[in-house]
Amino acid sequence: MSVIAGLPDIRPSLLLDFANSRRVDPRIQFTRASTATCFGPDGVLRTVGKGIPRIDFDPATGACLGLLIEESRTNLILQSTGDSAKAPWNKGVNLTRVGNALAPDGTNTATTYTPAAVGNAYIGQSHQRAANTTYAVSCYARIRSGNVPTGGGIITIDYDANGNTGDLERIILPFEGSGISSEWKRFSLTFTNVSAYTASTYFCTDFNPGTEIDLWGCQLEVGNFPTSYIPTTTSEATRAADYAVMRDSDFSSWYRSDRGTFLVEASCYTARPSGARHTLTFTDGTDMQMVVKIPRPTGLTGFTVTKNGSPTAELFGNDYVAKTFVKVAAAYARANFGFADNGVVTANMSGDMPVGVNRLDIGSYGPYYQNGHIKRIAYYPVRLSDTQLQRLTA
Repeated sequence: MSVIAGLPDIRPSLLLDFANSRRVDPRIQFTRASTATCFGPDGVLRTVGKGIPRIDFDPATGACLGLLIEESRTNLILQSTGDSAKAPWNKGVNLTRVGNALAPDGTNTATTYTPAAVGNAYIGQSHQRAANTTYAVSCYARIRSGNVPTGGGIITIDYDANGNTGDLERIILPFEGSGISSEWKRFSLTFTNVSAYTASTYFCTDFNPGTEIDLWGCQLEVGNFPTSYIPTTTSEATRAADYAVMRDSDFSSWYRSDRGTFLVEASCYTARPSGARHTLTFTDGTDMQMVVKIPRPTGLTGFTVTKNGSPTAELFGNDYVAKTFVKVAAAYARANFGFADNGVVTANMSGDMPVGVNRLDIGSYGPYYQNGHIKRIAYYPVRLSDTQLQRLTA
């Protein structure tokens, strides 16, 4: 067999190809203490059971996105299907509830709305906004009939932006320019509330008469980006965090302590998270020893090596673009570390080796979660050359 120049001439001792296999290797110990949602290959949103990993798909293209790993979140919107006939939703007098429609999850639980006139046309709920807290609000919407509205908003938020609750700020995600069409699409806004105050979250506000809009999947959660849909009925609902770990013989059978290279292709919801995303964490069960970060809070990808809790090597990659997949490779050997991102290699020819590594945490470590997808992980039991790192990630 011929060897392609610049690529490894050995097979990886571990290959977790989530996107192509559409499955999770049974050696991965996965836990999540609740149900959760993701899209299937048919483009329909599905609910998976407690403790079942999510292999997610792009609902528009059908492409497999790989393993979805998210932190815990709570949906504060009640009756999240967005049906104004159910309390505690309130509806403006000029908005007409036409009836039910087929929702992204294949059920007849979406609701169609049309305005009788511009003004006092909305559905909404009031919530207590916590002080100095960032929220993400989202919903699914599409045009049932008519044209893209030239006025009104898909989402409208009232909140305290400056510490003066007597003068609330209002932000609107307008229909016009949003990309809304006859196909279901998820829309979102984020905002930071300064003073504790009760304010409203509105959907389908004041759009043009003659247009019908389908609404479904309303969500309000604490965080600076939206996560996967969390259905609610009469009370708030919480999706638990995802954990994926390889340990014991399921780890030691492929890992080499003195040298190795790992390749990962992953995405993250945000480019500058509040804490580094721990895409891959090699640990001794107490302290992290080697971490691939897609991305860091600075927006760069990176590779950190520690020994006894202290960093011995820090390598940085490129600026990360939110919601895009990036391939990075990290290599280690004594005083010989390397990191490649999109074909650009950074080398560090100093630093001690980590000790006692006995497990791999995939997509999370402690309070740090990928909040995104992992397509593929490969591990080579050798320190690949910088040229090979470049070729693997280009």
